[in-house]
Amino acid sequence: MKTLSQDQFKRSLNVSTNLFGVDETDYYVRKYGISLESECSIDTRIPIHIETEFFERSAKRIGDPVFGLTWVDFSCKFADSGVIERGKVCIDVYDTVIQGCRLLPYVSESILYKLVPYDSHHSKLIAHLDESCIYHQVDAALLLWITITRDEYSQRTIEPNRRDPDFVEVHLSHSCPVGYRSKYADAYQTDLKFNQELSGIVISNQFLNSRLRVELDSIKRAVQMEIALSDIKHGKRNLADAIYRSLLAMAPYSMPTREEIANHFNMSLRTLQRKLAESNTNFKEIADKTRRDKAFELMNRDVYSVSEITHLLGYSDLSAFNKAYNRWILSNS
Repeated sequence: MKTLSQDQFKRSLNVSTNLFGVDETDYYVRKYGISLESECSIDTRIPIHIETEFFERSAKRIGDPVFGLTWVDFSCKFADSGVIERGKVCIDVYDTVIQGCRLLPYVSESILYKLVPYDSHHSKLIAHLDESCIYHQVDAALLLWITITRDEYSQRTIEPNRRDPDFVEVHLSHSCPVGYRSKYADAYQTDLKFNQELSGIVISNQFLNSRLRVELDSIKRAVQMEIALSDIKHGKRNLADAIYRSLLAMAPYSMPTREEIANHFNMSLRTLQRKLAESNTNFKEIADKTRRDKAFELMNRDVYSVSEITHLLGYSDLSAFNKAYNRWILSNS
């Protein structure tokens, strides 16, 4: 059964309260027997059909054929802060999109995302909808992607005077409600195509490769989220995976020491070493795997020079990086 986090659903209810002036928490608590009173973490889950009912019920309440767009007007301040914080430690727009594709299913599995090539100059962020989804949900999801990404870009671009094309088309699998095309155009601020086979967003590769300023203050929050997600993924903490994901969150800016990682996980260095040894690994191996995977990812994109990658991964000079790279190639072969 596909689910969403209760925390995300509480945000939707906050939007509802702002829109209608009515708190509908009791309605959903009574109907589905869920608890929404206390603080919910991302691993507290409810079925996604509850989210679908929320959108359908809310749209009917105010007779709004484009409720998904209306919802975004009120929802940005309630958007999942953990996913946004994780994005703030990404070095370019491409990385923020890839992290969003990876992380958003933990928020809600109603829509799964994948970035694929579209043509020689563009990529497409495809939205795979669960069969229970209604069009209000995909309208809201794609508009939220565009709104937050544009906002992050405007705040964190290292070239504020550069004006790259960004989102060049939005594809929607449903038809346009009669009389509302201009509403969609005003909301998305880009070209629109309705009745498409797959919903999604066509993005300029030039925009995807745009460099972003990293907000180092967000690293701790990003690491905390990776730890929480590792708990969800494995049912209980897989320490090696959690450390690997945490290092990836920090990899382009600093490679923390074993002592710093132990502190992040609230354990002594000796305990950290013992637990990793029980999994037949150690901190040095995980750190090396992190650098290797990040190096291969950046080199495969053919956007960053070897000198830039050397600097991003914290190597002292090009010779040190080349030595590590040759070792990785030999071990892979």
